Amino acid sequence: MGNLTLAIDEDILRRARVRAADQGTSVNAV
Repeated sequence: MGNLTLAIDEDILRRARVRAADQGTSVNAV
């Protein structure tokens, strides 16, 4: 599978990073 680039809202991305940090993982792992 190749890399997938998405146009994502900055607020959603920020929340995803916070959630990933809380779970001890990264956005890419989610």
